[in-house]
Amino acid sequence: MARKKASPPPQVPLELTTTREGAEERIRERVSKGAEIIEAQINDPQKLAAAEKAYEKWNDFNLELLKRLFTSDEL
Repeated sequence: MARKKASPPPQVPLELTTTREGAEERIRERVSKGAEIIEAQINDPQKLAAAEKAYEKWNDFNLELLKRLFTSDEL
């Protein structure tokens, strides 16, 4: 006898948890911060390590920000 497939969990509608303007401002700030990291002059191992650490922190923050800006993890 075939097993019944479990139904997928109900989808939470994807909505902003803040105003569109507020979300746009926060995202623009993060893009600007990312540009600063990319544009950094790296000419020694210490600066490279610092840039890698800054990128990881920036990336982790962005993931958390997106989770908080939207009502669903769909994105």
